Amino acid sequence: MTFEKQIEHTRCVLERRKGHDDATSATGSSLILRTPHIAPKAYFHVLHAPLSQQDIETLDQRLISGLHSDLKLLYSRLNGGMIFSGGIRLMGYVPHETTQSVSPHTYPSNIVAYEEPTLLEGGLRIAFYKYDGSFCYIRDTGEVVRSVPENKPIWVQRWDNVFDWLETEVVRMDEKFDELGRPIGEPSDLFASRCS
Repeated sequence: MTFEKQIEHTRCVLERRKGHDDATSATGSSLILRTPHIAPKAYFHVLHAPLSQQDIETLDQRLISGLHSDLKLLYSRLNGGMIFSGGIRLMGYVPHETTQSVSPHTYPSNIVAYEEPTLLEGGLRIAFYKYDGSFCYIRDTGEVVRSVPENKPIWVQRWDNVFDWLETEVVRMDEKFDELGRPIGEPSDLFASRCS
């Protein structure tokens, strides 16, 4: 499967809960499935509008090690978001010239704030999991690793690229929630299992 098809499949899974209560923010973010059982203005998924080519180039120049080609492609389709009621927060880029207030409904968590060039062999933090406090990093090779924040990072999962990571995690997490966005089973079901 091509990366383009993986992105499209991932979006289809995320958008399958679209309904009459969805919205679009002033910045073009898709707000999918209102979840008032979580908070009055909460949504199950917030998918931020793609970056322009100019914003991608600016971000590439701002990052010490540059922006991996996989992230360039991803951000040209999706500039981060909060999915599964914030269960996974995919970092994106907040352009300098923002005119809207920065909130979870308008802009993503800024990937620039999470650049850690000396940590994890040059890895760039690209996502946060609220259920177990783990993070995902993309390495210079394009490999994505998920680690638990302890004294020394412990790798719990690995993927060949950002598209494999996002697609498998979206499919896995989607099965853990009902049609109204409520968790099915125990919260620990949402945690990662450790690599051997």
